[in-house]
Amino acid sequence: MSTAFTSPPDRRCRHAELLVVSAAVLVALFSTLPYAGAWNDGSRLATVECLVDHHTLAIDRSIFVAVPAPDDPAARSPYPANADLLRAGTRDKLLIDGHYYSDKSPVPALLMALVYQALQWLTGLTARLQPGAFCFLLTLASSGVAYVVAIWATFRTARLLQLPPAWCLALTASLALATVAPVYARQVNNH
Repeated sequence: MSTAFTSPPDRRCRHAELLVVSAAVLVALFSTLPYAGAWNDGSRLATVECLVDHHTLAIDRSIFVAVPAPDDPAARSPYPANADLLRAGTRDKLLIDGHYYSDKSPVPALLMALVYQALQWLTGLTARLQPGAFCFLLTLASSGVAYVVAIWATFRTARLLQLPPAWCLALTASLALATVAPVYARQVNNH
């Protein structure tokens, strides 16, 4: 086995790790979408919006459920030009006692709500007024960060297994670029 990565972190090892993490950050940054692409992420983001902006888990008033009319010049859509999404919003929802709730697990939404609240305090960001920035930043803070951590952990694990340096990089690159991992980094999800 090669000892290039097995001794205490040397300069080459730190540079390789920095390169891996930097590349993963760039992939996450450039693949993250500034909109909810389907019912799935629309439902998750609706919960985050309503937790912070309306202090409830009910998503009735979310822009991902009650999508602004396309002919309203002041309104911005949280969805791409998709007739079904623009007309009906997310359909991943449950009607309980006259209110809609996301059918997605709430824990990731609670964590993303902390990020959204911090962003709102720092920048004044609101989902209704800036849905593109809202979607982009929350996707980056959830799926994008998860992607970067997974890629970094893969590299670190390969090093701990004392794989040769080229194999460490090849294994990491295969996860980073040749699997569904970069696709999942594009939008909010639980995967």
